[in-house]
Amino acid sequence: MLSVGGLTEEDRKDIVVQILRSSQKKLDSHQLDALMKKHGGSNPLYLVVACEELRVFGSFEMINAKISELADTIPGLFEQVLARLESDHGKVGRPLSGPHIVTKELIRIWYG
Repeated sequence: MLSVGGLTEEDRKDIVVQILRSSQKKLDSHQLDALMKKHGGSNPLYLVVACEELRVFGSFEMINAKISELADTIPGLFEQVLARLESDHGKVGRPLSGPHIVTKELIRIWYG
């Protein structure tokens, strides 16, 4: 039987650095440590989703606050992503607008 261990902290930091580098973004050592200390920070999925949220965040000067505000769990992080998508794409005047548009469209896709 093959046993696969978890990622090392260095591997997890590498994931973050590589994802953000692809968008010409970078965290300093304190910001990177804060992200690693999140409860979900040991999970590669959490890190990928968190990095995508940091990547699309408009004000990199406010990144410390954004890292602090990120949910500590994968379900909580996905709730934040969905809320942001609804906020970004549910604005009045857009073809797919209205409250809970992301939830409605996911349900439509799922059952459609």
